[in-house]
Amino acid sequence: MKLYINAFKQGIARIFTLPRLSLPLISTLGLTLAAVLTVVAVANTLLFKPLPDVDENNLHNVDLQLAFQKGFDVPFLSDLRRIASMQEYFGEQLDWAYFSPRNTNVSIVNSELEVTMINASMGTPEVLGLTLLSGASSKADNAEEGVWISKGLWQSSFASVTDLSNTRLRLEGNEYPVLGVYDNFKSINSPSLRGDVASNQVWRFRSLENSLASPDSLNLNLGPLTVVRGPESALPKADEIVQWFSDYVDEAITVDGAREFFKSKQVTAHTSTYRDAFIGDSEQLVFVLIIAMISLLVMACLNLLNMFIAHYQSRNKEFAIQICMGASLSKLRALIFVENLPMFLMASLLGLISAGWLIEALPILAGDNLPLLDQISVNMGSVFIALAFIILINIVFAAVALLYVDKTALTESLNSSGKGTPAQQKQTVSKLLMVVQLSLACVLLTTASVSVKDSYNNAYRSLGYNMLNAYEVSMPVTDETWQASLEEYETYQGSEWQQLRSEMVERLSTLGGDIFDINALPLTNNVSISVFPDSET
Repeated sequence: MKLYINAFKQGIARIFTLPRLSLPLISTLGLTLAAVLTVVAVANTLLFKPLPDVDENNLHNVDLQLAFQKGFDVPFLSDLRRIASMQEYFGEQLDWAYFSPRNTNVSIVNSELEVTMINASMGTPEVLGLTLLSGASSKADNAEEGVWISKGLWQSSFASVTDLSNTRLRLEGNEYPVLGVYDNFKSINSPSLRGDVASNQVWRFRSLENSLASPDSLNLNLGPLTVVRGPESALPKADEIVQWFSDYVDEAITVDGAREFFKSKQVTAHTSTYRDAFIGDSEQLVFVLIIAMISLLVMACLNLLNMFIAHYQSRNKEFAIQICMGASLSKLRALIFVENLPMFLMASLLGLISAGWLIEALPILAGDNLPLLDQISVNMGSVFIALAFIILINIVFAAVALLYVDKTALTESLNSSGKGTPAQQKQTVSKLLMVVQLSLACVLLTTASVSVKDSYNNAYRSLGYNMLNAYEVSMPVTDETWQASLEEYETYQGSEWQQLRSEMVERLSTLGGDIFDINALPLTNNVSISVFPDSET
């Protein structure tokens, strides 16, 4: 035991007395390990750790897409009436829910606040598994008359009052009573939201059953999600959903042009777990990052291993003395393991600290590409993974360092004068490690080049029109009530707002160039398609 203690002390001293060996190992291995731990923490949060607010047990997403063109699909389940029709079509064995999030502003005691507005069907929070903190359930008889708020908004704007009878807020020009408080709903991933999901949320609910009495809105929107809770065996199959779509279009779409438009598009349907729908493309990104980071860690270890082999072959006289005194190769490897342990522990500590800094910088580095960034952290699991990596790498280093120990050569070295630096006796391992390292580097470089090329082609693909010297001129409407009234086609035609837009177009025309008066830019990630019947055209 004393021999191992001395080897450990010698390893601590070598950190300071042999910086040519210790500094490259601690810095290279530590920083590479930090990148690996960061990706592992991301993968743990997104793929394995339970969602913080949603009960995932038997919770699924149902989706039906219309293919407008290659690479551009629009969900058909963007209207509450369609969800009610599906619930009626497929029976009562499943609990159906629908919600559509978007950003908006509310006024609370004359104070404007940006919130995440969630329009949903009654009972949606219960289907999702959100906790009701105060007030009535979303299935209450008067649910359509008021709003529900999130825990974050309840704490920040209402001081967590227990009596909600006098709490009100102004939303889109109307005042609503606050009927209840639900826990924050952060597990949302929708293209209709700008930036991260705010903890300040406002819910509005409508009845699924009552929506069947109104005609179909003929809308196609990006953003709404349809979720069901129930056994997987009861979920509708893809062909059953497509059959429902065909029947629904024939029965519920009364406008001939709209019916022909919907039926002319290719339809794809699928069901998935809620986590898969929430994570989306981030799952593939996480797996790609894991492969890339582990490859980088292997490359760093191979590079350091070459340095260790050269270092330990320069100490062949020391090994010759120990072998002559009866030491076995396994005992020498154990001594090398203990001797290297301080350096590897320092590299592990550096990796954990750097991983914590990288995770703090993830919102800046990843932007909106990764959800649940606030849930990612370095925990005890990360510490155990770091120690496991370090111990495994140290064992490999100790085993390979004495892979080519020739006792005859060591005896000759013991009998020699010891002058000069002995050359590496066998270079097969070093050559093999170099080949593996270059191969990994080539694979990573090729993969990165292909990824960059695909990203460039997607970002700069032909749009069918030129945007040289193009500018957007907009006039936002501050009166939310008036803006809501202009959403109807008949109200908008001939209104003061339309005349104001026409006058602005005329003024801009005097500057030269082409002027396009459009209500929605073609480059936004939120698409709304509406069909308005007009008997005169």
